[in-house]
Amino acid sequence: MRRIFSQYSTWILALALLWGLGRRALCAQGSGFYQVVTRGGVAWLLSPGGTPTLLLGLNHALLITPSAPRTDLAPDYVDQRAAHILAALQAAGFNAVGPDADADLWHRGVPYIQTLDLSRHLQAEQQTPLVDVYAPDYTQKLRSLVEIACRPRVRDPDLIGYFSDDGLDWDPASHPTAALSYYLGLPLSAPGRQRAMDFLRDRYHSDVAIFNRTWGVRVKDFLYVAFPAAPDAAAVHDAAVFADQVLLRYLQSAADAIHAVDPNHLYLGANLGFVPATAASLVWNIPDVASVGLLPGQDSSAVLSGLHDLTPHPLMLGIRGCALPPASEKKMPTLPAWIGYVWTPSSDWESGACAATMPDWGQVNHAAAAQHAAAR
Repeated sequence: MRRIFSQYSTWILALALLWGLGRRALCAQGSGFYQVVTRGGVAWLLSPGGTPTLLLGLNHALLITPSAPRTDLAPDYVDQRAAHILAALQAAGFNAVGPDADADLWHRGVPYIQTLDLSRHLQAEQQTPLVDVYAPDYTQKLRSLVEIACRPRVRDPDLIGYFSDDGLDWDPASHPTAALSYYLGLPLSAPGRQRAMDFLRDRYHSDVAIFNRTWGVRVKDFLYVAFPAAPDAAAVHDAAVFADQVLLRYLQSAADAIHAVDPNHLYLGANLGFVPATAASLVWNIPDVASVGLLPGQDSSAVLSGLHDLTPHPLMLGIRGCALPPASEKKMPTLPAWIGYVWTPSSDWESGACAATMPDWGQVNHAAAAQHAAAR
């Protein structure tokens, strides 16, 4: 019995030694920038020095809010206000500034995420509700936006990475018909309109009679298809499939542009919603980190588990509103691919309705950090 116990103790000691060596090996891989690695099925976000880190970010960290004592941006006040905000975040267990934050908070000892809002910039430039991702000048316009936004950040060690968008107005998870409706409404000569008609022709084997019966419409040719104001289930399903194709091209173009301009920092995706019935696995494989935004009523653990089945990439959660997500304290930190979350309060986190939940978020943050460290 003593020999068995001795052998057992030797195995425990060896495993502990290997664990320590593995952790030190991770910590020794400092690249000077944030990076993600996967070892033994476990995802790690590594700091510029190579230290494993759990991302606990707070969004909407702004200098001017309803609770701010002043509304001017005098340099002395900016320094005082920034110090106050960052101290409050760190006291609540947050260790990063989210994508919608004032740039005056950057480079003050706390890492940050930047959102590029590429789709909204292109939509505003063209005065359109969506973007034609098949237009011949689309990729060049996207690359120009990325050049302007990312080129100054290339050597910044405090930057974790970029969201191409912090959510999309036409996210297929919440707006499955938006893309096809928009593309079918473009002029006949537009590349996006041609792609939408080709999609329907291919889907219905160029048989407009079958298409008419399925959608419950009457058109003479696919040239005349318009998306119905009250679509049936078949039209909605077709629209969701087409929307995934548009999204795939959009995200791949964004990833290519970001990595070409700034190879040092992570592409964190677009903080999209997740609906298992329409999710395209390739969409989640494009970014370095698959960021998913919780839709109202969704359970964080169920969303992360479903996403884990679709992609081998590390997972990051976007949480909106004031209330804590279901099961946030117990299940999220145990998922091996999970590297953290960003909370976006729906009101002023210092004095509004969300301020009352800050102590709860502090408990969740500290518990998540401790459980994450213990699990790894």
